[in-house]
Amino acid sequence: MSLLLSKLIISPLLLLAASLASRKWGHAIGGILAGLPLTSAPISVFLAIEFGPEFAANAAQGTLIAACAQAAIAVTYYALAKRGILVALSAATAAFILVALLAQALTLTLGQTLLAAAAMGTLAIVLVPRRQYAHKVVPVSRWDIPARMILIVLLVIIVSAIAPHIGAAASGILAAFPFMVIILTVFAHRFVGPESARMVMRGLALSLPSFTLFFAVVSYGLPQFSLLITYSTAVIVGALTQLITLWIARKF
Repeated sequence: MSLLLSKLIISPLLLLAASLASRKWGHAIGGILAGLPLTSAPISVFLAIEFGPEFAANAAQGTLIAACAQAAIAVTYYALAKRGILVALSAATAAFILVALLAQALTLTLGQTLLAAAAMGTLAIVLVPRRQYAHKVVPVSRWDIPARMILIVLLVIIVSAIAPHIGAAASGILAAFPFMVIILTVFAHRFVGPESARMVMRGLALSLPSFTLFFAVVSYGLPQFSLLITYSTAVIVGALTQLITLWIARKF
């Protein structure tokens, strides 16, 4: 199965799962599911298979840079949600681009990138706090979820067409742009309101520690160990980190 075909199948199915979870358990849960490396992790595996471990390791470091930028998206959209979708989304996207470009321009080592991503992720959790919010089930069009799935497929095609021409690091950053989170946020904002969009961003912030450590393990491990050992370890570390993060978030 080709990389593009895999992404075209995996991405809409994961968006479907996150959308249904949002409706049933709340928008923060949908944000967490969409923020986890459920799409970018399989992409990383296929990059390692098709282009080699070194390329995938470099792409993983690019993805760590993108984790810093994802934190900027969460904080910015959360802060500007009441200004409307257009203002919040434009500012959040600009924040992602600026942080990603800055981090890339600094030519950080892997260790420095990991520290920056960890610091930004922690800051995002603090600046995107839990709020008292009553989850509302709002009737929406039957075309709501199909429209989301079609949109993510179109985005995957566009990104996949661009990625081979921009290098491993930039590909990693582009692959980690939280398209699914953005789609969930915009639909939640449009049909439910700004507080629901903020809760999606809260979910994104809570997923960042596990996202960061997953790709840190991949970037460190691929040059030294087999794909099976590296990705198995990354999955275990990521899952444990997410459980610990959720436990801490519930306490505080």
